[in-house]
Order: sequence, then structure tokens, then C-alpha cells
Amino acid sequence: MNSRINALLGQLLFASEGDSLDFKRDQYPFSGATDEQKSELLKDILAFANAWRRDDAYILIGVEEVKGGRANIVGLASHLEDANLQQFVSGKTSSPVTFSYHPVEFERKQIGVIQIPLQRRPVYLKKAYGKLEAEKVYLRRGSSTDFAKPDEIAQMGQAFLNAIKPSVRLSTKLVFANTTEAAVECKTDHLVIPVSELPDFGYMNDMGLSGLSAGLANLNVNNNYWRELATYECIHRQSCKLQLLIENHGDSAATDFKVILELKKHGREVLVAEEYELPLRPSEDRWAAVHEVALNSIGSRQHLVSISKTNDTHVVTFALRKLLAKEQLVLSDVVCFIAKSSREVSVNSKILATELANPVLESHTLKFAVDEVNESCSEFLRRHGCN
Repeated sequence: MNSRINALLGQLLFASEGDSLDFKRDQYPFSGATDEQKSELLKDILAFANAWRRDDAYILIGVEEVKGGRANIVGLASHLEDANLQQFVSGKTSSPVTFSYHPVEFERKQIGVIQIPLQRRPVYLKKAYGKLEAEKVYLRRGSSTDFAKPDEIAQMGQAFLNAIKPSVRLSTKLVFANTTEAAVECKTDHLVIPVSELPDFGYMNDMGLSGLSAGLANLNVNNNYWRELATYECIHRQSCKLQLLIENHGDSAATDFKVILELKKHGREVLVAEEYELPLRPSEDRWAAVHEVALNSIGSRQHLVSISKTNDTHVVTFALRKLLAKEQLVLSDVVCFIAKSSREVSVNSKILATELANPVLESHTLKFAVDEVNESCSEFLRRHGCN
């Protein structure tokens, strides 16, 4: 702890007294001191504990303030014992006060540092002590100590309730399918094949089959196989397949929440679809293809994502029932983003949840790098082993 305070002292010595800092040239009277003398130390601890501040408060003892300059280190001949101070304050206040006393050597001189972290407020004395009154809320205001006003006391209580209220802090990012890698640059191919010019796919009767046997075999053949395969490749190679990663950084679960993504169509240059809407890889067997389409259609009913469109915008909505505190989850649904040419696409995100008073707004940028690839029918067939 002392090493951390030593690092802070260099900054604190140049700061001015205020709601979170006080300089004391001399050590507080304590051992053998009267109640009135010791009440000065108690008042300062209470005043800083109740102060409106964002960071820990410090009382530097053995340090003399220099207006407009670096405080002067006077040093101390003796230190207070932290255990004795804790016992002194304990039992006198309406609720426990968190503070600590640190003896620190700085620039070859001894300094006493009282550190008072942020804590529950208001804190006050249950009974009068020395010069201090009972049930009065002492408050550090600037460089002096004052009594808190009734409205300030009420605000302290509300601020504490807000501080201890469980929080939900959600964030999202788009990741490449089946990874947790953030999708920043989407590299895809705009594959161009003259699909309509591709031949039918069929078995040749070169295996000594009778005409009847060959005809029966060909009943199971998917004559459109080459054309369907070309279409499948063109669409899938141009699709950037992404999933939504959502994380709850808070200390409370989020329930019944939605994530809504919006992106411009840029005419018809940018398209969005669920993965199940893309064509399946075709089969050479006509009936196998029909079976797979049926299964895919049934599976699509279980998806937690929906896509809608306005005149110029795609709207992608993810719905989830619950996300635990500190949980990170990649939603199983895959969404395909398709750009017909290289471009940057802004994706605006809005997160809504039961526990959020206001939506969380985010923005993601997808950089599409689209490489145009032209392939003739013969090149396509040769690539698939058909000479």
C-alpha cells in the first residue's frame, strides 16, 4: 500500500486542498489528549467520509500547504497507530467508517497519510463527543468543514442506494462465424459464372447398362446439379458470415433483452440474410436435395433472430431471455452480410433490456473487400473434376 501512496504523493503535493485533500502541518493530538482535542481528528474523518467526491480522500500529516505551489514537507516525529484510531472511531458512528492510517517515508522525512475511500453516507455521531454534536452530518465543503443541509443528506442516501443497486452493462460486437474474432474486414469474392449456360448433369450409359436400367438410374439424378452448385458457390463466396457476441460486464443478470442492428442498403448493393435462407449445397441425388431443404425449413423456426426491411434499411433483431452477470455469449444464429462491391458499411446497434432505463447505443463498421472473379463454364466444370 505504501508504494502506491508514495507514487501518489508526488501528485498530491501539487494539488490544492479541497473535497478530497487536506494538509496538516502538525500531528493530531491523540495519546493523552482530551476529548475536545481528539474530536478534531474525528471531525475531519467524518467530514471527508461524507464529502461529495469521486476518488479516495487523503489527509497528509506533516505537510504544510503552499498556496499556488508545491506543498512543503515538514515531517513528523511520531506516528499514530492505525489500530488505536480504528478502535477510537468504532462504535461512535451511525455506521462503520472505512479509513486507514499509513506511516510513509518520503524524501527522507516521515509523513502520516489518512486514506478515506468512497463509502456509505451519511455518517454521523450517535452521541456528542468533545466539540462534536450528535446526529449532525459533518461535511467537507471545499477546504473547510460544514454541516450538511437536509437536501444534501437525502441525496447522500439516494446516491448510496444507486451505488449498491445491481448494474447491467451490456456491449456487443460482430464476430466471424464460429469464432470470437471481431469482424472488421470482410473479405469475399464476387464470383461470376454464366450459370444458365452450364449443361445438365446426368449419368452416361457407358457402363453396359440396359436402356431400362439406365433410365431408372437417371430418375434419381439432379439434372440441375451444375447450375445449382454454381449458384450456391456464387452466393456463399460473396457472403460474410457473422454472429453476434454479447457480454454483460455488470453484476446483475439482464433479462428479456433485444439487440437491434440497422444498416443501409445502399440501393441494392448491401444485402442481409439468415444463413438458413442461403441455398444448401446441392446434391447429385434429386431426392436428397428435397429432404435437406425440408429439414432446414423446420430448423429455421427455432432461430432467435429476425430480419426486416424498410425502403433503405435492413433491420436485424436478436432476442434473448437472459444473460448472467459477467457472462459472454456468442448467439448461435449466423447472419450473412453481402456487399456487391468493396465499401465500408456502418452498423448501428441498440440494446434494450428490462433492467436498462435507456437503450445502449453502439456503432460497428464493416469493411468489405470484394474481389471480382470471372469464371467460364469450362473452367467451373474443370475445377470440379469434369473434363
